[in-house]
Amino acid sequence: QKKNKLGKQETEPVKVNVTAPIVVKTKLPETVDGILGEQTVLTVEAEGLPQPKVTWLFNGQPIKPSPKHKIETSKDNPNQTTLTIPKLDTPDTGKYTAVIDNGLEKIETTTTLNVHTKPKLESKLEPKLKFDITQQAQIPIRLSGENNTVSWYKDSQEIKFDKRIRVVTEEYNSYKLIIDDLRSEDKGTYSMIIKNKGGNLEIKTVLNVKEQKPQLLSDLSDSPAANTAKIGEKFFLEIRAQGKPRPQVTWLFNGQELSSNSSDYELIVTEDGTYRIVFNQFHERYLGEYQAIITSTAGTIRTKVIRVVGQQAPIFTQAPPKFIQIKTGEKLT
Repeated sequence: QKKNKLGKQETEPVKVNVTAPIVVKTKLPETVDGILGEQTVLTVEAEGLPQPKVTWLFNGQPIKPSPKHKIETSKDNPNQTTLTIPKLDTPDTGKYTAVIDNGLEKIETTTTLNVHTKPKLESKLEPKLKFDITQQAQIPIRLSGENNTVSWYKDSQEIKFDKRIRVVTEEYNSYKLIIDDLRSEDKGTYSMIIKNKGGNLEIKTVLNVKEQKPQLLSDLSDSPAANTAKIGEKFFLEIRAQGKPRPQVTWLFNGQELSSNSSDYELIVTEDGTYRIVFNQFHERYLGEYQAIITSTAGTIRTKVIRVVGQQAPIFTQAPPKFIQIKTGEKLT
Protein backbone atom coordinates (compact mmCIF):
# COMPACT_ATOMS: atom_id res chain seq x y z
CA GLN A 1 0.00 0.00 0.00
CA LYS A 2 1.09 3.55 -0.69
CA LYS A 3 0.19 6.86 0.99
CA ASN A 4 -0.82 9.91 -0.97
CA LYS A 5 0.13 13.49 -0.18
CA LEU A 6 -2.68 13.76 2.28
CA GLY A 7 -1.33 10.77 4.09
CA LYS A 8 -4.14 8.47 3.02
CA GLN A 9 -3.42 4.95 1.89
CA GLU A 10 -4.07 3.98 -1.74
CA THR A 11 -4.83 0.48 -3.15
CA GLU A 12 -3.20 -0.63 -6.42
CA PRO A 13 -5.62 -1.96 -9.13
CA VAL A 14 -5.85 -5.73 -9.29
CA LYS A 15 -5.86 -7.52 -12.69
CA VAL A 16 -8.40 -10.32 -12.82
CA ASN A 17 -8.06 -12.98 -15.60
CA VAL A 18 -11.46 -14.52 -16.33
CA THR A 19 -11.32 -17.93 -18.02
CA ALA A 20 -13.92 -20.43 -19.10
CA PRO A 21 -13.41 -24.00 -20.30
CA ILE A 22 -13.79 -24.76 -23.99
CA VAL A 23 -17.24 -25.98 -24.89
CA VAL A 24 -17.54 -27.65 -28.30
CA LYS A 25 -21.07 -27.02 -29.50
CA THR A 26 -20.61 -28.60 -32.93
CA LYS A 27 -18.25 -31.54 -33.30
CA LEU A 28 -17.23 -33.29 -36.47
CA PRO A 29 -19.27 -36.45 -37.17
CA GLU A 30 -17.52 -39.81 -37.15
CA THR A 31 -17.77 -40.09 -40.93
CA VAL A 32 -18.66 -37.80 -43.81
CA ASP A 33 -19.68 -39.07 -47.25
CA GLY A 34 -18.66 -36.79 -50.11
CA ILE A 35 -19.24 -37.08 -53.85
CA LEU A 36 -16.42 -36.95 -56.37
CA GLY A 37 -16.27 -33.56 -58.08
CA GLU A 38 -18.65 -31.88 -55.65
CA GLN A 39 -18.18 -29.62 -52.63
CA THR A 40 -18.05 -30.69 -49.01
CA VAL A 41 -18.01 -28.52 -45.89
CA LEU A 42 -16.72 -29.45 -42.41
CA THR A 43 -17.94 -27.26 -39.54
CA VAL A 44 -16.99 -26.92 -35.87
CA GLU A 45 -18.30 -24.50 -33.28
CA ALA A 46 -16.56 -23.91 -29.94
CA GLU A 47 -16.58 -21.21 -27.29
CA GLY A 48 -14.43 -20.48 -24.24
CA LEU A 49 -12.32 -17.84 -22.57
CA PRO A 50 -9.94 -16.96 -24.00
CA GLN A 51 -11.62 -17.30 -27.39
CA PRO A 52 -10.33 -20.58 -28.91
CA LYS A 53 -8.71 -20.76 -32.32
CA VAL A 54 -9.19 -23.67 -34.72
CA THR A 55 -6.54 -25.25 -36.90
CA TRP A 56 -7.16 -28.10 -39.32
CA LEU A 57 -5.19 -31.27 -39.98
CA PHE A 58 -5.43 -33.80 -42.81
CA ASN A 59 -4.06 -37.21 -41.88
CA GLY A 60 -2.08 -35.46 -39.11
CA GLN A 61 -0.61 -32.74 -41.36
CA PRO A 62 -1.58 -29.04 -41.07
CA ILE A 63 -3.91 -27.68 -43.74
CA LYS A 64 -3.03 -24.27 -45.11
CA PRO A 65 -5.67 -22.00 -46.65
CA SER A 66 -5.65 -22.32 -50.45
CA PRO A 67 -8.08 -22.54 -53.37
CA LYS A 68 -8.21 -26.26 -52.59
CA HIS A 69 -8.95 -25.73 -48.88
CA LYS A 70 -10.93 -22.68 -47.76
CA ILE A 71 -10.82 -21.99 -44.00
CA GLU A 72 -13.28 -19.37 -42.78
CA THR A 73 -14.67 -18.01 -39.52
CA SER A 74 -18.30 -17.00 -39.65
CA LYS A 75 -18.91 -13.24 -39.47
CA ASP A 76 -22.24 -13.82 -37.79
CA ASN A 77 -20.84 -16.36 -35.33
CA PRO A 78 -17.14 -15.99 -34.45
CA ASN A 79 -17.27 -19.31 -32.60
CA GLN A 80 -17.94 -21.19 -35.86
CA THR A 81 -15.17 -22.25 -38.24
CA THR A 82 -15.54 -24.10 -41.54
CA LEU A 83 -13.23 -26.03 -43.83
CA THR A 84 -14.55 -26.09 -47.39
CA ILE A 85 -13.23 -28.36 -50.15
CA PRO A 86 -14.87 -26.95 -53.32
CA LYS A 87 -14.24 -29.95 -55.57
CA LEU A 88 -13.59 -33.34 -54.03
CA ASP A 89 -11.03 -35.67 -55.51
CA THR A 90 -10.25 -39.27 -54.62
CA PRO A 91 -7.02 -38.33 -52.72
CA ASP A 92 -9.14 -36.18 -50.39
CA THR A 93 -10.27 -39.37 -48.68
CA GLY A 94 -8.84 -39.56 -45.16
CA LYS A 95 -9.00 -38.21 -41.61
CA TYR A 96 -9.69 -34.55 -40.91
CA THR A 97 -9.06 -33.11 -37.45
CA ALA A 98 -10.09 -29.75 -36.01
CA VAL A 99 -7.72 -28.68 -33.18
CA ILE A 100 -9.49 -26.22 -30.86
CA ASP A 101 -6.97 -24.31 -28.69
CA ASN A 102 -7.29 -21.24 -26.49
CA GLY A 103 -3.81 -21.42 -24.96
CA LEU A 104 -5.09 -22.97 -21.76
CA GLU A 105 -6.84 -25.99 -23.18
CA LYS A 106 -6.77 -28.02 -26.37
CA ILE A 107 -9.55 -30.22 -27.74
CA GLU A 108 -9.60 -32.24 -30.94
CA THR A 109 -12.50 -33.54 -33.00
CA THR A 110 -11.92 -35.90 -35.95
CA THR A 111 -13.89 -37.25 -38.87
CA THR A 112 -13.19 -39.68 -41.70
CA LEU A 113 -14.09 -38.33 -45.13
CA ASN A 114 -15.08 -40.90 -47.76
CA VAL A 115 -15.20 -39.77 -51.38
CA HIS A 116 -17.77 -41.68 -53.42
CA THR A 117 -18.22 -41.89 -57.16
CA LYS A 118 -21.66 -41.43 -58.70
CA PRO A 119 -22.89 -44.40 -60.74
CA LYS A 120 -21.97 -44.03 -64.40
CA LEU A 121 -22.87 -46.04 -67.49
CA GLU A 122 -19.60 -47.19 -69.07
CA SER A 123 -21.12 -49.21 -71.92
CA LYS A 124 -23.27 -48.00 -74.79
CA LEU A 125 -26.98 -48.71 -74.58
CA GLU A 126 -29.05 -47.97 -77.66
CA PRO A 127 -32.21 -45.92 -77.02
CA LYS A 128 -34.19 -48.51 -79.01
CA LEU A 129 -33.69 -52.27 -79.25
CA LYS A 130 -35.52 -54.73 -81.52
CA PHE A 131 -35.72 -58.51 -81.20
CA ASP A 132 -37.68 -61.20 -83.03
CA ILE A 133 -40.62 -62.65 -81.19
CA THR A 134 -39.98 -66.07 -79.54
CA GLN A 135 -36.24 -65.31 -79.55
CA GLN A 136 -34.09 -64.25 -76.57
CA ALA A 137 -33.73 -60.54 -75.78
CA GLN A 138 -30.74 -59.15 -73.87
CA ILE A 139 -30.24 -55.70 -72.33
CA PRO A 140 -26.61 -55.43 -71.10
CA ILE A 141 -25.16 -52.59 -69.00
CA ARG A 142 -21.68 -52.00 -67.58
CA LEU A 143 -21.31 -49.49 -64.74
CA SER A 144 -18.71 -47.69 -62.68
CA GLY A 145 -19.13 -46.74 -59.04
CA GLU A 146 -18.93 -48.61 -55.76
CA ASN A 147 -21.56 -50.74 -54.07
CA ASN A 148 -24.19 -50.10 -56.72
CA THR A 149 -27.72 -51.40 -56.28
CA VAL A 150 -29.66 -51.87 -59.52
CA SER A 151 -33.45 -51.96 -59.80
CA TRP A 152 -35.17 -52.96 -63.05
CA TYR A 153 -38.49 -51.56 -64.28
CA LYS A 154 -40.78 -52.04 -67.29
CA ASP A 155 -43.18 -49.20 -68.05
CA SER A 156 -42.48 -47.78 -64.55
CA GLN A 157 -43.44 -51.08 -62.86
CA GLU A 158 -40.77 -53.08 -61.05
CA ILE A 159 -40.02 -56.29 -62.92
CA LYS A 160 -40.89 -59.57 -61.22
CA PHE A 161 -38.23 -62.06 -62.19
CA ASP A 162 -38.84 -65.71 -63.01
CA LYS A 163 -37.24 -68.43 -65.13
CA ARG A 164 -38.10 -66.60 -68.35
CA ILE A 165 -37.09 -63.09 -67.22
CA ARG A 166 -33.91 -62.84 -65.17
CA VAL A 167 -30.78 -60.76 -64.50
CA VAL A 168 -27.30 -62.22 -64.88
CA THR A 169 -24.25 -60.61 -63.24
CA GLU A 170 -21.32 -61.59 -65.44
CA GLU A 171 -18.65 -59.66 -63.55
CA TYR A 172 -18.37 -56.76 -61.10
CA ASN A 173 -20.65 -53.90 -62.22
CA SER A 174 -21.75 -55.77 -65.37
CA TYR A 175 -25.40 -56.78 -65.60
CA LYS A 176 -27.60 -58.32 -68.28
CA LEU A 177 -31.38 -58.50 -68.36
CA ILE A 178 -32.39 -61.65 -70.26
CA ILE A 179 -35.89 -62.37 -71.57
CA ASP A 180 -36.40 -65.83 -73.07
CA ASP A 181 -39.14 -66.76 -75.54
CA LEU A 182 -39.94 -63.12 -76.28
CA ARG A 183 -43.64 -62.28 -76.35
CA SER A 184 -45.62 -59.40 -77.76
CA GLU A 185 -46.43 -58.12 -74.27
CA ASP A 186 -42.70 -57.81 -73.49
CA LYS A 187 -42.41 -54.67 -75.62
CA GLY A 188 -42.17 -51.41 -73.70
CA THR A 189 -39.79 -49.00 -71.95
CA TYR A 190 -37.21 -50.66 -69.73
CA SER A 191 -35.44 -48.53 -67.12
CA MET A 192 -32.62 -49.30 -64.72
CA ILE A 193 -32.23 -47.21 -61.56
CA ILE A 194 -28.74 -47.43 -60.06
CA LYS A 195 -28.01 -46.11 -56.57
CA ASN A 196 -24.97 -45.80 -54.33
CA LYS A 197 -23.69 -43.36 -51.71
CA GLY A 198 -22.49 -41.10 -54.50
CA GLY A 199 -25.92 -40.60 -56.04
CA ASN A 200 -28.47 -42.05 -58.45
CA LEU A 201 -28.53 -42.83 -62.16
CA GLU A 202 -31.46 -43.81 -64.40
CA ILE A 203 -30.99 -45.49 -67.78
CA LYS A 204 -33.78 -46.17 -70.28
CA THR A 205 -34.27 -48.08 -73.51
CA VAL A 206 -37.32 -49.02 -75.56
CA LEU A 207 -37.66 -52.69 -76.48
CA ASN A 208 -39.60 -53.50 -79.63
CA VAL A 209 -40.78 -57.00 -80.51
CA LYS A 210 -40.59 -57.89 -84.19
CA GLU A 211 -43.51 -60.07 -85.24
CA GLN A 212 -44.17 -61.94 -88.50
CA LYS A 213 -47.68 -61.75 -89.90
CA PRO A 214 -49.37 -65.09 -90.55
CA GLN A 215 -48.63 -66.58 -93.96
CA LEU A 216 -50.61 -69.28 -95.69
CA LEU A 217 -48.21 -71.87 -97.08
CA SER A 218 -50.86 -74.32 -98.27
CA ASP A 219 -54.51 -73.39 -98.73
CA LEU A 220 -57.56 -75.62 -98.58
CA SER A 221 -57.76 -77.71 -101.72
CA ASP A 222 -60.73 -77.05 -103.96
CA SER A 223 -60.35 -80.21 -106.03
CA PRO A 224 -63.46 -82.43 -106.04
CA ALA A 225 -61.45 -85.49 -105.06
CA ALA A 226 -60.03 -83.80 -101.95
CA ASN A 227 -63.40 -82.43 -100.86
CA THR A 228 -65.56 -85.48 -101.35
CA ALA A 229 -66.21 -87.25 -98.07
CA LYS A 230 -67.42 -90.83 -97.85
CA ILE A 231 -70.12 -91.04 -95.25
CA GLY A 232 -69.02 -93.12 -92.26
CA GLU A 233 -65.37 -93.17 -93.28
CA LYS A 234 -62.32 -91.11 -92.31
CA PHE A 235 -62.03 -87.66 -93.86
CA PHE A 236 -59.83 -84.62 -93.19
CA LEU A 237 -59.06 -81.09 -94.34
CA GLU A 238 -55.69 -79.44 -93.84
CA ILE A 239 -53.74 -76.24 -94.36
CA ARG A 240 -50.18 -75.12 -93.62
CA ALA A 241 -49.40 -71.71 -92.12
CA GLN A 242 -46.55 -69.92 -90.39
CA GLY A 243 -45.92 -66.73 -88.44
CA LYS A 244 -44.27 -65.32 -85.32
CA PRO A 245 -45.79 -65.86 -82.87
CA ARG A 246 -47.21 -69.17 -84.06
CA PRO A 247 -50.73 -68.45 -85.29
CA GLN A 248 -53.89 -70.09 -84.03
CA VAL A 249 -56.45 -71.53 -86.44
CA THR A 250 -60.20 -71.42 -86.08
CA TRP A 251 -62.30 -73.66 -88.33
CA LEU A 252 -65.61 -72.40 -89.70
CA PHE A 253 -68.44 -74.64 -90.88
CA ASN A 254 -71.12 -72.83 -92.86
CA GLY A 255 -69.78 -69.58 -91.37
CA GLN A 256 -70.00 -70.77 -87.75
CA GLU A 257 -67.01 -71.51 -85.55
CA LEU A 258 -66.46 -75.18 -84.80
CA SER A 259 -65.87 -76.09 -81.18
CA SER A 260 -62.41 -77.31 -80.23
CA ASN A 261 -64.03 -79.94 -78.02
CA SER A 262 -66.08 -82.43 -79.99
CA SER A 263 -66.21 -86.20 -80.25
CA ASP A 264 -67.16 -85.90 -83.95
CA TYR A 265 -63.76 -84.64 -85.07
CA GLU A 266 -60.22 -83.85 -83.87
CA LEU A 267 -58.21 -80.65 -84.38
CA ILE A 268 -54.52 -81.37 -84.92
CA VAL A 269 -51.53 -78.97 -85.04
CA THR A 270 -48.05 -80.19 -85.97
CA GLU A 271 -44.61 -78.64 -85.44
CA ASP A 272 -44.18 -77.85 -89.14
CA GLY A 273 -47.28 -75.62 -89.13
CA THR A 274 -49.84 -78.10 -90.43
CA TYR A 275 -53.39 -77.56 -89.16
CA ARG A 276 -55.85 -80.39 -89.73
CA ILE A 277 -59.46 -81.21 -88.89
CA VAL A 278 -59.99 -84.99 -88.89
CA PHE A 279 -63.33 -86.83 -88.93
CA ASN A 280 -62.79 -90.48 -88.06
CA GLN A 281 -66.34 -91.35 -89.16
CA PHE A 282 -67.70 -88.57 -91.30
CA HIS A 283 -71.40 -87.78 -90.76
CA GLU A 284 -73.55 -86.23 -93.42
CA ARG A 285 -74.54 -83.39 -91.08
CA TYR A 286 -71.04 -81.99 -91.67
CA LEU A 287 -71.59 -81.59 -95.40
CA GLY A 288 -71.24 -77.93 -96.34
CA GLU A 289 -68.80 -75.03 -96.58
CA TYR A 290 -65.50 -74.89 -94.69
CA GLN A 291 -63.00 -72.11 -94.09
CA ALA A 292 -60.04 -71.57 -91.71
CA ILE A 293 -59.11 -68.28 -89.99
CA ILE A 294 -55.40 -67.93 -89.13
CA THR A 295 -54.78 -65.43 -86.29
CA SER A 296 -51.88 -64.07 -84.22
CA THR A 297 -51.04 -60.79 -82.50
CA ALA A 298 -49.40 -59.75 -85.79
CA GLY A 299 -52.55 -60.11 -87.89
CA THR A 300 -55.30 -62.30 -89.32
CA ILE A 301 -55.77 -64.04 -92.67
CA ARG A 302 -58.41 -66.40 -94.07
CA THR A 303 -58.31 -69.39 -96.37
CA LYS A 304 -60.56 -69.83 -99.35
CA VAL A 305 -64.01 -71.30 -98.78
CA ILE A 306 -64.48 -74.85 -100.03
CA ARG A 307 -67.55 -77.10 -100.15
CA VAL A 308 -67.43 -80.66 -98.89
CA VAL A 309 -69.82 -82.99 -100.68
CA GLY A 310 -70.79 -86.48 -99.64
CA GLN A 311 -70.54 -89.87 -101.24
CA GLN A 312 -72.22 -92.96 -99.92
CA ALA A 313 -69.95 -95.91 -99.27
CA PRO A 314 -70.94 -98.97 -101.38
CA ILE A 315 -73.52 -101.23 -99.75
CA PHE A 316 -73.45 -104.96 -100.60
CA THR A 317 -76.92 -106.58 -100.61
CA GLN A 318 -75.50 -110.08 -101.05
CA ALA A 319 -72.17 -111.30 -99.91
CA PRO A 320 -69.98 -112.60 -102.77
CA PRO A 321 -69.00 -116.29 -102.64
CA LYS A 322 -65.82 -116.96 -100.79
CA PHE A 323 -64.49 -119.48 -103.37
CA ILE A 324 -65.30 -120.05 -107.04
CA GLN A 325 -64.21 -123.20 -108.83
CA ILE A 326 -63.64 -122.86 -112.57
CA LYS A 327 -62.63 -125.58 -114.95
CA THR A 328 -60.16 -124.93 -117.66
CA GLY A 329 -61.80 -123.43 -120.72
CA GLU A 330 -64.96 -122.30 -118.88
CA LYS A 331 -66.09 -118.66 -118.69
CA LEU A 332 -66.46 -116.78 -115.42
CA THR A 333 -69.99 -115.39 -115.14
